[in-house]
Amino acid sequence: MTYIDVTEKFCENPEKFMEQNVVLQWIQDPEASLVNVGVKAHVGAKVENKPGAMVCHIYNKSSAPSLPSYWCPYQQNGFKSTMLGNEALFAFTSPVNGCSVGLGSGKGGVQMMAHVNTAQVALDWRDTDTFSIPHDGPDRQTTGQDAKLKKALGKDSTLVSRRSYGMDKILTVFAVHGLGLAWQLKAQAYKEVGKNRYHHYGVTDYV
Repeated sequence: MTYIDVTEKFCENPEKFMEQNVVLQWIQDPEASLVNVGVKAHVGAKVENKPGAMVCHIYNKSSAPSLPSYWCPYQQNGFKSTMLGNEALFAFTSPVNGCSVGLGSGKGGVQMMAHVNTAQVALDWRDTDTFSIPHDGPDRQTTGQDAKLKKALGKDSTLVSRRSYGMDKILTVFAVHGLGLAWQLKAQAYKEVGKNRYHHYGVTDYV
């Protein structure tokens, strides 16, 4: 696959870019941090329901142009978080496909973002029929993940729960804010429908 850097176009209006193109998340940093985000387009890849749209990926870019962003990492069967503030206007986390992501409340743009995964719960329940409810592992996984986020972030937190997007899609979850203002949690949903072929399901605001 050949890639073309389109970071400059992305930085002109990141939210609009996410609405118009499929954007995969390829940053893999295991720890919370501030990162400089770049974007590359995949030559030859298509978005079937958006003529002219690009298929892209986000990566950690050290040179300009780039978009300063907070990074919330991911851990299989774990809980990871980062504290958002006013050093950047955007935040990103690892791709979401079965996980839950949450944003806590706060003042002056200082809020916690968290990413939780309890996949082992679904595996443990996959082949059981306890209480005559067969194969309810994914539902138990989601319930546990959402409960962990609410406990850590507070009852007024905003959640991207698996129940809101299902298991057939992948989310690129991000957050945006203005300096000193509350963060807003958003997610782009997409699906790979064939080799280098994708479907864009739009960007959802979570409130």
